[in-house]
Amino acid sequence: MVRTAAHDVCTAVWPFCLHISPVRGYNKRIPERSLNMQIIQLDSMGFERITASGTALVEFYTSTCPSCHASAGIVRRFAEKSSVPVYTLNLDDAPDAAEHWHIMSVPTFILFHDGIAIGRRIGVPTMKVLEDLADSALSPAT
Repeated sequence: MVRTAAHDVCTAVWPFCLHISPVRGYNKRIPERSLNMQIIQLDSMGFERITASGTALVEFYTSTCPSCHASAGIVRRFAEKSSVPVYTLNLDDAPDAAEHWHIMSVPTFILFHDGIAIGRRIGVPTMKVLEDLADSALSPAT
């Protein structure tokens, strides 16, 4: 299958993209939010374990949120170049997390350090916003 720029935009914005492959008449569904190895999809059990120690950036999203899908490419690029591990948590599968962390809008990005939320951004971020959020955890306190 030949990847095109239109295909990348389509999969970044919509949960599923019906992509016509080069084989005539064969349609392939592209999976929702296909993530690379730098971004790990969490469930509510893994979330507690991952955020308990160290630093982690977690994106809280829902599968029906267009803004969440629009931010996928930015988050992927950030994960590829950042030293901070990036995780995603689908609030459709873990509604208790939304209540616990007071998430009213998605996408919401929370930076955790040793189990404590030390930074939060709401909405589709720019690369600079994510870098500044990660830098706030990596820079020494003054």
